[in-house]
Amino acid sequence: MKWLAVAGLASLVACQDPIEPEQWQLDQDRAVAVRVTPPRILAGEHATVDGLLAHGGGPTTVDAPGVVVASPATSPFALAVNFLFDHYEVIAPDEAELAAARTQLGLATGDPVPFEISVYFGTVAHPIITQKEMWFGASAANPTLPPITIGGAAPGASLVLPRDRDLSLVASATKVSWLTSCGTLRDSQEPDAILRLEAACTGELVVVVRDGEGGTTWQVWPLATE
Repeated sequence: MKWLAVAGLASLVACQDPIEPEQWQLDQDRAVAVRVTPPRILAGEHATVDGLLAHGGGPTTVDAPGVVVASPATSPFALAVNFLFDHYEVIAPDEAELAAARTQLGLATGDPVPFEISVYFGTVAHPIITQKEMWFGASAANPTLPPITIGGAAPGASLVLPRDRDLSLVASATKVSWLTSCGTLRDSQEPDAILRLEAACTGELVVVVRDGEGGTTWQVWPLATE
């Protein structure tokens, strides 16, 4: 449901629970990643927004945001964010507006124009708030998931992994984040990470891949120990 108290959203930021120091920890309420589809759109084109959310004591979910607003709200593109029927969409301004923005920002003709949004998940009482940058005046899709190995093998739809040994996590990409609700991770912000499962556990392993140009994809594996 669309939140009605949009005018008071800025005051909600202080209501967020802090993310644990270990960025790889899934077992907490947080936004793992936000995805704009597509992340770069031409004049007049539409993009949708969703996010991968982690929950303390429960599995991840893919949710639509409760509110999306331009960041800052005084952005000349504030009206690009629209609530349509039951979801938010971002609609790129026309060519004249994009040309004016390029002049103001010192960009060359045809350069993509950055646009940042604030994305609110959860409830008014317990919001999960994050920022996301996208671009107008260009065309690009989100990346596909790259080749991945877990413990030296390509993963299936779910994982059953051994305990008390280091397991290599390898993604053939540059910008990678690994997260888990079981065990511990080393080098979780690197394409090559290490997962160690010390105790019996049932949870999830997540990889998020970003292309550095606003594109985002992810994969969630149900995980259990042997």
